[in-house]
Amino acid sequence: MEKNVEISYDEIEDILYLGKKGNVKSSIDLALPSGDVVVDVGFDGLIKGIEIFDASKFFSVVQEEMKKVKKADFKIVYSPSYVVVSMSLEVKNEVVKNNIIVPYNKRLILAE
Repeated sequence: MEKNVEISYDEIEDILYLGKKGNVKSSIDLALPSGDVVVDVGFDGLIKGIEIFDASKFFSVVQEEMKKVKKADFKIVYSPSYVVVSMSLEVKNEVVKNNIIVPYNKRLILAE
């Protein structure tokens, strides 16, 4: 797995940020059973980053291992009313994955 994204982890709050280059215009907050997620959207209407609260629970990884993550990626599939964000982390030479579905309307985001 290539390191295609910026990785930032706050071990005290257990918050993981995965981001790609670009300026952020707005954010979408989601409350999920596995933890809250904030999705950053750029001025072009495309997703630029994801902030995951309770990240160790979200990825089912021991918190001590979360701070050792050096490689991560996320892929996005856009549809007219939602996006599917597939995230992967390399933890102890294994790839851990999780997905989220985000309500999304590019026209509304660009109109803000």
